[in-house]
Order: sequence, then structure tokens, then C-alpha cells
Amino acid sequence: MKSFFDIKVMTAVVILSFLLSIAVMGFCPLHIPIHFNGGHADRFINKYVGLLIFPVLMTVALLLQKLEFKTVWGIYFCALLHLYLLYNAVVA
Repeated sequence: MKSFFDIKVMTAVVILSFLLSIAVMGFCPLHIPIHFNGGHADRFINKYVGLLIFPVLMTVALLLQKLEFKTVWGIYFCALLHLYLLYNAVVA
């Protein structure tokens, strides 16, 4: 559990998120669904904003972490949300 708090692990997660966003960008439609109602998408976001919002938030949290703020779980929460958004971008 201590390894989750290591700055190198968190930096690797942030870099991996950026790389995954760049890799998936070519496969995504111009608008990514972000909300579903009754099995149908009813809200969309621009693919560039959608794919890069969570890596940018994770970078800000990582910088705050270096300033001794406790943002570790925010980084991992954003990483999970980012993976979900990538899944919706590619599959939907």
C-alpha cells in the first residue's frame, strides 16, 4: 500500500494517462458520450477536451502533491474516471 504514495508511481500513472489519451485519440469520434439515459447517449463532449481533462487534472494534483497537499487519492480517482471515459470513447 505504501507504493501508491510513491511519487514515481503517481508520475507513471499520469504519464500513462496522457499516452493512453494520445493513443485512443485516432479511434474516437469527434464527440464522446459522457452521459447515458435509458441506454442511449444524451450528453456529449468534444473528444480533445474529454480525453485530456482527466490527465490535466491529475497533473495539477501531482503538482499539489509535491507541495505537500494530500491529493493522492484524487490522482487515482481521476485515473479511474479517465479509463471509463476512454472505454466510452472507443466502444460507443
